[in-house]
Amino acid sequence: MRIARRSALRARAARGFEGRWLTLAAALAAALLLGSESARAEDPPAEGWRFTIAPYLWATTLEGDVTVRGRKASVDESFIDILQATDSIIGIEGRGEAWNDNWGFYVDGIYNRLDVENDERPLVSFEIVTELSILEAGMLYRIGTWPLASGWSGRPPDGPTLELDAYAGARYTSLEIENKLTVGNTIFKADGDRDWVDPILGARAILDLDRRWQMMLGGDIGGFGAGANFTWSALGLVGYRYSLFGIDMTSVAGYKALYQDYDHGSGSDRFEWDMTLHGPIIGTVIRF
Repeated sequence: MRIARRSALRARAARGFEGRWLTLAAALAAALLLGSESARAEDPPAEGWRFTIAPYLWATTLEGDVTVRGRKASVDESFIDILQATDSIIGIEGRGEAWNDNWGFYVDGIYNRLDVENDERPLVSFEIVTELSILEAGMLYRIGTWPLASGWSGRPPDGPTLELDAYAGARYTSLEIENKLTVGNTIFKADGDRDWVDPILGARAILDLDRRWQMMLGGDIGGFGAGANFTWSALGLVGYRYSLFGIDMTSVAGYKALYQDYDHGSGSDRFEWDMTLHGPIIGTVIRF
């Protein structure tokens, strides 16, 4: 019975796989990210407010443990595994920033529905359906801008420039999880949902190589027991700047990781999310 179910799932995944990848390819072509004011302006920034919006796609792998109502499952599923197991790929991801002089603020949010299945062990299988929402917001401050070559001053194309930003804010996480464990012909179900807010502190370094190319590294830590026990994130991007229909844009690609260690309750009421989400990320930053 399980073998027939698995075959049916794989057949269904195969039928929808091509369409999903076409959707994915379209999203990749249009997308990416992290309005980290990627690819700096060739001229000094104009006075007044400056804005960026950045739709992006994060192809997440899940690694860690999830416990719902005392039932624990270990997860190690790649983005491809999740893509094959999910009936419909639903995801909304994007970031926005607003700057005035050296101060700014940002909002970053994602919503994903992720299905994980594992029936490789004899007589035992599990299926986890997760609806994950993360909303992050905070203040930004530009610590400084430094030329990296002697004998010149200014911005690209005169020479490479390093900028350093610091930020502080909060990350809200909402989880709705259905954990289904099958042992032989017996099915055990456990549903649960939790949400929490983590304070975060972070920094990022932005290296303008020339008028077109840019690199960015950033990360933060948080939680500190206020929400999660601990959380961290890290991001590395390469950006290429261009103009499309008169709009200043930068396409970026890189890798992002987010770790969250959250638990609540005990015994049959225990909820735990000890998970690392990581994977390639791509997107487009639009400035105006």
